[in-house]
Amino acid sequence: MKKTFALILLVIVQIIVIPVKAVEIKQKGVFTIRGGAQFGMSIEEIDAIEAANGTTRRNIKSEYNTLSLKEEYIAGVSIGRCAETQDNVTYYFDENNRFIELYYWFGYYDSSSQYKSAFNDIVSALTNKYQQPIHFNDGDIFSIEGRAWDYFPSVFTLSDYAQWLLQFESGYVLCDVVGSYSKNSHQISMNYKYLTEKEMNTILQSFADEDAQRKNSIDKDI
Repeated sequence: MKKTFALILLVIVQIIVIPVKAVEIKQKGVFTIRGGAQFGMSIEEIDAIEAANGTTRRNIKSEYNTLSLKEEYIAGVSIGRCAETQDNVTYYFDENNRFIELYYWFGYYDSSSQYKSAFNDIVSALTNKYQQPIHFNDGDIFSIEGRAWDYFPSVFTLSDYAQWLLQFESGYVLCDVVGSYSKNSHQISMNYKYLTEKEMNTILQSFADEDAQRKNSIDKDI
């Protein structure tokens, strides 16, 4: 589990071990996003898919193993301030040129009502596609592995989140929608993060270890 922003998260939410049942998606083992992209594809394959989908501005940065692009709307939701001037959809690839994560940044919303409307629309769209999230502002978080948790500016604080865990034949997908705020604005980030069976087991083992330590501590105290 990443430790980035762990202190902030521990103050805001309590990360505890809970039984998790992954929601099986209906594609029977084939997880597809953005009109054909699948985890494990190369940067060239993803670029070809985006080109076929009509995406004209595609920015490949080989030194960072990324392919990024700009969208005015994401899942039917209008992006906020600043996001319209820069790439806001980024594919990440591992050292073997395999697609492992998709990150969306929806930009800044100066109005709390605009932010809340956008956040709820995103959660609603994902719920319609993947059923109910395993966590939705309930005080528990399964994992902070996804990049949506990494992109808080120092002056922003967590305000809303929703999390889905999707299972398919070759692994798991962690989908996070994270909203944060400062005094004057809100922002929304989202990710699809691929987890292998080994990575999933590592996360579950870390939960088991933390749970054992917590029980040990309780036993010593009482």
